[in-house]
Amino acid sequence: MGENGVRGAAADTGGAGASGEAPRGRPPGGGGEEGHRNEVLLVGRVTAEPVFRETASGGRLAAWRMCVGRPPREGAARRSDAVYCVGFDTGLHPQVGQWRLGDVVQVTGALRRRVWHGRGDVRSMYEVEACTAALVRRARPASGPPPAEDRDAGAVPAAGPGAGRGSGR
Repeated sequence: MGENGVRGAAADTGGAGASGEAPRGRPPGGGGEEGHRNEVLLVGRVTAEPVFRETASGGRLAAWRMCVGRPPREGAARRSDAVYCVGFDTGLHPQVGQWRLGDVVQVTGALRRRVWHGRGDVRSMYEVEACTAALVRRARPASGPPPAEDRDAGAVPAAGPGAGRGSGR
């Protein structure tokens, strides 16, 4: 368990391994540019339950949406951002598959821009490609007492850089 209370690679704040590759469970770096990093840490509420589907190349992915609150600003209404996430590593799928609407989760990964052609134009969107995924707290039931705190809901690291990534994205 790391000092931030998260199991797995999400607690590791070290650099690349001796081979120059990103450590297991960490997003790959920003390419060949020195000092570039693409690392995302999100803690928020699940707002679209995970769905699983097959990619064009035959791989499997999990996709979900989460809502992350923004820091409060004096005199402003409370705001949040909807963030789309995707997990190509099938090692993450059992953990993510347990999530329900309203669960508070932690995801680490890298920001990706996905581009596709549709209806005569080019479209794109940003999403977070997950490297680790952890349940922080179950959603409270609509009625009755709050659920017992989750025991050992640690992060599930990906199998390594690019693990399980489909080429048909």
